[in-house]
Amino acid sequence: MYLLILIPTIILAILLFKFKTTKTMKIYITAMMALVFTILIILYPQQSYQSGLDGLKMWFNVVFPALFPFFVGSEILINLGLVNFIGIFLQPLMAPLFNVPGSGSFVFAMSVTSGYPMGAKLTSRLRQDKVITKIQGERLLSFCNTSGPLFVIGAVGVGMFNSTKVGIIILISHYLACITTGIIFRFYKYQKDSCKSIPIKTNIFKAAFHQLYKAQINNKKSFGSLLGSAIKDSINSILSIGGFIIIFSVMIGIFSNIGIVNILSDILYICTKFLNIHPTLYKGIASGALEITTGCNKISSLPLVPIHQKIFATAAVITWGGISVHSQTASFISKTDISLTPYIYAKIIQSILAGFYSLLIMPFFNIRSQVITQSVFSVDMHNSTFWDKIAFTSKSFIYVSVLILLVGLIIYINKQIYKSFKKIE
Repeated sequence: MYLLILIPTIILAILLFKFKTTKTMKIYITAMMALVFTILIILYPQQSYQSGLDGLKMWFNVVFPALFPFFVGSEILINLGLVNFIGIFLQPLMAPLFNVPGSGSFVFAMSVTSGYPMGAKLTSRLRQDKVITKIQGERLLSFCNTSGPLFVIGAVGVGMFNSTKVGIIILISHYLACITTGIIFRFYKYQKDSCKSIPIKTNIFKAAFHQLYKAQINNKKSFGSLLGSAIKDSINSILSIGGFIIIFSVMIGIFSNIGIVNILSDILYICTKFLNIHPTLYKGIASGALEITTGCNKISSLPLVPIHQKIFATAAVITWGGISVHSQTASFISKTDISLTPYIYAKIIQSILAGFYSLLIMPFFNIRSQVITQSVFSVDMHNSTFWDKIAFTSKSFIYVSVLILLVGLIIYINKQIYKSFKKIE
């Protein structure tokens, strides 16, 4: 009975949110969905409890230590104006390649190092500070909301597949897909908002320090106040992310129990039957479409699926990100005028490209042809402690920040050498 109520409610909600409807109607439908979800939690208390507990463990053991240092550090760098400073140096790289300001390099670097939803948070912050325009924010979000190596190599590669090579293959294909999508989306609304590179004659050092000075003038808080504000904002953001993870863990647990995931997997099978994908793989893909960790774990533990199809599906699922990540992204950009629609299209393109790239990369890593049937997934990830992970991600943040600055300096030196040759000519 509740299944017959739930499915029409979901379909009706999608139609109402897709097409123009009254605000009151949307409120009623949202309330109805919340009511049905609450009823399902009451009907399946044990499943809801266990799924919620699994989500909480994943958030505390993996997401919190992976994101917290990056959230705090990035907030401080933005408030101090160092992102604008770095952006001037990297403008000659980001503008021609992705048609976004140089400050986008900071967003991309932080995202590929820390993972979802760091890119969405930083893009939203840059738009709120008017560092980027609405269209530039949509271009930036199309390729800068990515998974991180701690999750892909640690949790998925080693934890789920028992193989570092598998994690590396997925990570490379994931980042290649994101970069390719960024290059494609550089033409998004090109005529309305085109980001030009800094002219060669411009003194980049002078321009960078001018931006740093402007940020210092505009921001009159002390460093202690900045640190306290950064920690408070970061805690709030991570608690919000934890809420999404737990809710979607419960949702997937219930949906699996009442057959929704099976229905989704059957629909996927019918639509892509011509691809000759193993039928049992679709259940993992359907779960991953909602939440990537659950989907990846199910894909890795399937007993009869060839390893190349598992890697293909896992790369696609991680790059898609799942409805859970998209909800987190929507939560961050709701504070701005950035539209979610281009981001969804970009993730679909990325997902297809990531699967394709994984098939191209696999032969170079000599992955065994036989299937891997055992999943040793553990949220503890190498049995390292919580503080070990915090220390690791803190060091990663420092290394990445220094690396971004060094890349900017190298670009500046190259421009100076180019100017010298032009004078000689």
